[in-house]
Amino acid sequence: MRKLALYMKNRKVYAFFDYSSADRRFIEYSLNFLPEDRREKALKYTRQVDKLNSIVGYLLLRYGLKTEYDIVDFKLGYEECGKPYLIDHEDIHFNISHCNCGCVCILSDRPVGIDIQDITDVSDDVICA
Repeated sequence: MRKLALYMKNRKVYAFFDYSSADRRFIEYSLNFLPEDRREKALKYTRQVDKLNSIVGYLLLRYGLKTEYDIVDFKLGYEECGKPYLIDHEDIHFNISHCNCGCVCILSDRPVGIDIQDITDVSDDVICA
C-alpha cells in the first residue's frame, strides 16, 4: 500500500494510489474505521472503485486530522452546495478529490481545494486544430 504526504506551507496533502491491491477484504476491513453514516454511504455504491473512493477519502481525512492536529473524533457538516466541513473545527479546511486510480485529501488553515483526474488516451478523431 503506497501513501504519499506532501507538505507545503500551511497545507498538508495525503494521497493513496494503490487501488490494485484493494480487494473485497480491504473494503470490509476498512469499513470498521468509518462512522455508521459514512459506512452506509460507501456501501450504497455498486462499483468497487466508488466504494474505495468513499472509504479512502474519509480515511485520508481521518489520518491527516490525527497526524497534523491530534484530532481523533470529528463530525462533518455540509454546506448548502454539499461541500463538507468540520463542525467543531471550522478553522481547519479540507478538500478531497478522487478518480479511478486513487484519492487525495488536502488540509489547511484556510479554504483550500485539490483535484486529481484519470489520464486517458484521446483519439485523433476528437482532437480539433
